[in-house]
Amino acid sequence: MTESPSRPENPSRATWMRHLGRGLHYGAWVAAAWGCSSLWLGDKEKTPETPASAGAPSVACVAGPGPEPEEGESAALASGEEVASRDGNAAALIEAERVALARKGLGDSNTAEKPFVEPVLTDEIVGLRVAAQKRVAGNQQLPSEQGFTYLKPGEDACPPGSMPAVLGRFVPVANEASLRHFHRALARLVAGGDEDGKVRILAYGASHTQADVYAGYLRAYLQSRFGDGGQGFLLLGRVNKWHRTRQFTLRTHGLSVHHSQGQIVENEPLGLFGAAVLGRSANAYAELSTSKESTNTHFELHYFEDVGGGDFVVDLDGKTLTRISTRAPSPRPAYYTFETSPGEHTIRVKLKGNGPVRLFGLVAETAGPGVVVDTLGISGSKAAANLLWNEAAWADAVRRRNPDLVTLAYGTNEAMDSSFTADSYETQLRAVLKRWRKIVPDVSCVLIAPFDVPERGRQRLIQLVDAQRRISKEFNCGFWDGFAFMGGPGSMRRWVAAKPPLANADHVHLTRLGYIYAGVAIGDALLRAYDEERTQGLRSVVAAPPGSSPIAF
Repeated sequence: MTESPSRPENPSRATWMRHLGRGLHYGAWVAAAWGCSSLWLGDKEKTPETPASAGAPSVACVAGPGPEPEEGESAALASGEEVASRDGNAAALIEAERVALARKGLGDSNTAEKPFVEPVLTDEIVGLRVAAQKRVAGNQQLPSEQGFTYLKPGEDACPPGSMPAVLGRFVPVANEASLRHFHRALARLVAGGDEDGKVRILAYGASHTQADVYAGYLRAYLQSRFGDGGQGFLLLGRVNKWHRTRQFTLRTHGLSVHHSQGQIVENEPLGLFGAAVLGRSANAYAELSTSKESTNTHFELHYFEDVGGGDFVVDLDGKTLTRISTRAPSPRPAYYTFETSPGEHTIRVKLKGNGPVRLFGLVAETAGPGVVVDTLGISGSKAAANLLWNEAAWADAVRRRNPDLVTLAYGTNEAMDSSFTADSYETQLRAVLKRWRKIVPDVSCVLIAPFDVPERGRQRLIQLVDAQRRISKEFNCGFWDGFAFMGGPGSMRRWVAAKPPLANADHVHLTRLGYIYAGVAIGDALLRAYDEERTQGLRSVVAAPPGSSPIAF
């Protein structure tokens, strides 16, 4: 029987506990996650504009239509959230939810006061953040002149349907000391002491990552600060119909793609991406075309040699650079490098038809120093998929890329899997991180927790986030809580109802603007300690004039 959505006249503690035990009000859970013991959920007054040096300004909300309750969630729960906001019962709600989660062994039951950590936002940093957001957003309008901003401690999220959408909370990287390798690499790059002039980030994940929007923002923002190192790794095929590449146009014929979401053989060589492009027909090819704005000039083809392997040729702008045989006495990964001028080019890898060929992808980098972000996401995948990949082929490619930071953004598909068990997940996650630490023991790594999901997967998600937080530290990795950034349990509905929408109607995936928002939050978190050390508490500098050289702190 569905409870009436009307406002109860005298809501009892038991009623509130029932609402909150199902995890639809995010207050306490988020408070624990980002280090606060309480939140104020009352009305906000419009705050005067403040300089960026004081952090992101408060943005007044313009009320819009509220969302329909998510499928499977009662209207009474939506009503309960509305009543809580209207009646100012925030403290009771927060404590009730904290207790409910603690009784289930979920969340953080420690309510001790912790200092709130803010991002470092100088005028110059804010200017570069906005420029990167605009670059990735294209024709879509940002919510304010300062792009995406955060709610401050004590502020409630804008009501569903509000404009502009200020829904996210700044969440620092837990175990921030794990980023020391990455930060030192950036410092060497700035000082001109990096051996190859590149700081590389490998961004692994599922559909959130595959979209190359949050990762695309990170690429644009970091390159504006530390130099353009190039596009990074590009698969020579599409893992699905939604797979796209930035700054490159991909055409293929006669090739098939094997990856962890398809029919792969365990221990199959899948290279850096976790996917291989296979073919044997003389008419098969993969062709990448760069844009006229492309700054990439250094290319490296990743492929695989094996007994009985066939040949392929590499053409540049219609002229053959080389013919390569993949026949070898034993299986092994191989690489071919070549140079081009900046701008428009067409690179074609064409099979000769004299045997099977296994291709992985093409790395595109610039001649100068800078940051490179390899986007390595496959929709539908789980973290444990890595355990199916041939370790030797994958490890060789990882070491060759020589990353300074690895991010692992998995968890949504695990949370939505009804067969999920916390014990099994923790065993698999430890196995994945153990594999990573065997390959790159000193590299910085960060686990990126997923965003909110529909109610049917939310309890599994909470368990998963808790496991990621604990286990990441065991392997000296950082942890960034996307669930807390979004707002915790039930927050997805606000993102779907935002104007413009920040999440899709499936209540799982974000929109382009939503992913940009996430990218901004991840970028701010990754650089918070780095910027704090180098700005020495100074939060206001003169913005660089348009067209000036990239800055670096």
